[in-house]
Amino acid sequence: MTTPTPDARIPESSLSALGLARQPFADPAVEPFEDVAIVTQLNVVLSLLQSNERIVLVQGAEGVGKTRFLERLQSLQPPGTTIRRLDGENVSGAEDLWWELVAAAEDGEVTHFTPGREQMSGYVRAARRSGMRPALLIDNAHALEPAIIAELLNAWQELDRDEEAFSLALAADPARDQAWGGVRPRDLPEGRVHATTLHPFTVEQTARYIAQHLQAAGASKDLLHENDIAEIFDASGGHPRKINVEAAKKLTAKAQPPPRKKGDPSGHHDESAAHRKKLVAKLLLAGGGGAIAAGAGAFWFLFIHLEAGPSDTERLAIDDALETEEETVAAESESIEPAENDTGTPFGLDLPGRYGFGDSTNGDADESPETQPVTPTLQLLDPDPPPEPDPLQERLAEGADWAEAEPGSRFTIQLLAASQPETLIQFLEEVSLDEPTHLVETERDGDTWYVLLHGSHSDREAARSAMEELPRTLQERGTWVRSFESVEPREE
Repeated sequence: MTTPTPDARIPESSLSALGLARQPFADPAVEPFEDVAIVTQLNVVLSLLQSNERIVLVQGAEGVGKTRFLERLQSLQPPGTTIRRLDGENVSGAEDLWWELVAAAEDGEVTHFTPGREQMSGYVRAARRSGMRPALLIDNAHALEPAIIAELLNAWQELDRDEEAFSLALAADPARDQAWGGVRPRDLPEGRVHATTLHPFTVEQTARYIAQHLQAAGASKDLLHENDIAEIFDASGGHPRKINVEAAKKLTAKAQPPPRKKGDPSGHHDESAAHRKKLVAKLLLAGGGGAIAAGAGAFWFLFIHLEAGPSDTERLAIDDALETEEETVAAESESIEPAENDTGTPFGLDLPGRYGFGDSTNGDADESPETQPVTPTLQLLDPDPPPEPDPLQERLAEGADWAEAEPGSRFTIQLLAASQPETLIQFLEEVSLDEPTHLVETERDGDTWYVLLHGSHSDREAARSAMEELPRTLQERGTWVRSFESVEPREE
């Protein structure tokens, strides 16, 4: 999961030699590399952004893919959440942040706005009350001035006290940590900050990452072997951006022609030897038994007499002789006529009657016994067994029935949300909960979204009390309380 690397370009001539249709590591990837670990991190952070209850810190060293991670969050934004993204290195004042938050609250439609914290808060509160969740992603957050980050976090806390905060994710390099001003993320109340760390790839992830990029570029064979992958991993340390550069270097080197042998600058001797072997093979095969003696003489002539290689005149003479011999063999082959047996079939083949072979073209001739029409017989087949029930569809149907049966005034706890149900099912199998947890397929703004809902409670406070009883590791994934009225099961 990394952005394209411009300095990982492979020369165009090398691309052709490698059989690649595009740049594998310098052009944008057709599909981002995402294994189970990365998908899990994305789903957890998306759920946290949807709940508005925690600030997310995306941590990782330079080059591990923090920028690409934020890009994917924005492209996967869940229904009801409007995400804006900016680079902390381009922020000159808090007004830049307020402008982006207003754009998120207005879903990008900002006609006029006086940058100011109070005005921003008004837009965010109105969006939250209408059911929208504005979200702000800041890349290179460590580059923000201390006063700017302090004002941003103070604004978030002020709105959070009224349960109307905007969603916030900050990507930063821990090695470049600096004072965050009067309020730092790690100084916020316990349980209000969730940190997710992006790690360098393992050697196995490196191999899958490279294979995916090469396949997308049109590679039809394995261009890099196991030892090549190991060398790339050692040189890059598993950082995707460095993997791009090292893999491009390795492929460029492989595309170069092999060096010529010492003392043979032209390579003419090897070419002449190969040509002589080919000519001998043609003479032995084309001439048949009568050409064996001539072939033996040609063997002596080509390998002894022509040690330095035949001249151009000798090459033409030999080629003309071979062409004449081939024409003679072809003419003899054309003169062969199919043999017929007593029944008149070609080469004595036993053909079915309806494919009968004969000289007669009379269409009124009597049909032979083999050509008489055959009355087909019907064979009763066992009916196909009923299809096996789909466990996923059964679970979704059960969840939909449960959510629709609950009164809209009651409240539930959303544990996790994702764009694919398999991720949630795997998560559910890893946790142990007392109350039943239901998988519900929802639809909002035309998008499908899957949620895990846990329990049913009479009011919001009862649901919050139940949420606080959940395991700490589960709460840190972004659990939040919502009403059944806000749950919209997808209609079939």
